[in-house]
Amino acid sequence: MTEMIYVYEKMPNDLNVNGHALIDWADLPEVSRVLNGKFSFYGNYEKNGQNKKYLKKGNFLKALTENGTWQYFEIYNVKKNMQSVAVTARFIGAMAGKNFIDYSFTDNGNGTRIMQNLQNALAFKQKFTYTSNVPTTHQFTAKQVSPIEAIIGSNGGNQNLVGVTGAEFDVDNYDLKLVKMIGADNGYRIDFGVNLESIEVEIDEESIVNSLYLVGGVPDNDYDQDKEPITFKYLEVSGVTDENRRIGKRENSNCKTIADLKKWGQTLFDNDRIHEAKATHKVNMVALEHTLEYGELYQQLSKLHFGDVAHVPLPQLDVDIKERMVEYVWFPTIGKYKSIVLGNNLSKYTNRVQTETEKLADRINNRTETLVQNILNATAWTVSYTH
Repeated sequence: MTEMIYVYEKMPNDLNVNGHALIDWADLPEVSRVLNGKFSFYGNYEKNGQNKKYLKKGNFLKALTENGTWQYFEIYNVKKNMQSVAVTARFIGAMAGKNFIDYSFTDNGNGTRIMQNLQNALAFKQKFTYTSNVPTTHQFTAKQVSPIEAIIGSNGGNQNLVGVTGAEFDVDNYDLKLVKMIGADNGYRIDFGVNLESIEVEIDEESIVNSLYLVGGVPDNDYDQDKEPITFKYLEVSGVTDENRRIGKRENSNCKTIADLKKWGQTLFDNDRIHEAKATHKVNMVALEHTLEYGELYQQLSKLHFGDVAHVPLPQLDVDIKERMVEYVWFPTIGKYKSIVLGNNLSKYTNRVQTETEKLADRINNRTETLVQNILNATAWTVSYTH
């Protein structure tokens, strides 16, 4: 079954309304998503395609995403060449980034309170709702930043909200959500077996930390300028011995008490799994689908949704680990994955680093420019040759 992509000149009041159908795609359009990062649309539309005139910067697209929901994207880049029109769009939640927060401070609040405080501090009203299901309490400051920067960005050089809370940023059109975890653990066991050409595996044992030397901030109301920050040594997982101990230093100046410091340190074990080997499986789903020998593996992987847990054995280490779908590229018109990334190094998705999907998106954005340049070069060569 083929699903449509719809285009709109402005966001409809009723999100269920269909816009102008786009059917003449030169290539399969793609939706890309990265945990706590990009959520974007890319499509290459035929030059003479129906409703091409609506593909303009500032217009909107609607596509069916991998979790079965229709999501809107704002067009921000349109590139034309002699054969087609390349369109890049970002999820409409990014429009919240056009707003600004002068100052928002939450002394000791759960996710709901922090998100409400961010919304209340906005410079102007928008349709977006700020919600959360994070029950733990935290201190959080956002100062002279956009709300998106505060939640998942650089937050003016301070730790962002997903980093402070150990939570994740989810979106559903106008709903911006700080959640304990995107996806679910349905017990899927994925045994990759032999390393295929369609699967790239990376395993990092050197980064394992099972014993933490923790450094916090200077206690509140302590005005001694020479006061040393609080420390706790050593917070460990069970089973640590002198033979297998791997000590790592971690700092969080927002923790003013030993209890808060230990609580935060425990989240590094519970959420970031720093005591486990870091593994990443980058899967080319298109190649895997067309490998008859691994049809069952393809079917297993295709059942996963964004954020879901996969239990993956690592025979080389004789352990099983939990990996999650942290990135994907999706074909919305045919309802299939192009590629997915499973991994358990979630800290990289809190820090703003360029992930594999973001690199892919950059390559996609450059593809049209390269094509145009090749055409211009070929034309110039032909003109030169004929003269």
